[in-house]
Amino acid sequence: AYGACEKPGEAWRKLGTVHSHGPVGPRHSAIDAHDELFETGLHVTAGYVHSSLPAFEASFVVGGTRFPVAVDAVLERPRGPGEFPRAWLERIDVVEEQWGHGRDHGGCDYPH
Repeated sequence: AYGACEKPGEAWRKLGTVHSHGPVGPRHSAIDAHDELFETGLHVTAGYVHSSLPAFEASFVVGGTRFPVAVDAVLERPRGPGEFPRAWLERIDVVEEQWGHGRDHGGCDYPH
């Protein structure tokens, strides 16, 4: 499910968004551009996140206008896998389903 995280405290301000497109490229989609149109700030999309070379695209939006930004100007590239904070990991529910045991969708059995 998609949604904003809780603010860690009243002193924190939202400065943009970060999300991934999973195993596909990081290009900002038309949906991304629409969702971010009136949300001033830095917007970063990650792609190929399961590979050893994830990719990123960044834009800054001000007054409804999107400006592309060089990723290296706003992000430090990871040098290897890091550890996630325990509080994040505790909020994850892992759901595993086997292929072939779901609904039939035109010849492909997808999990429910």
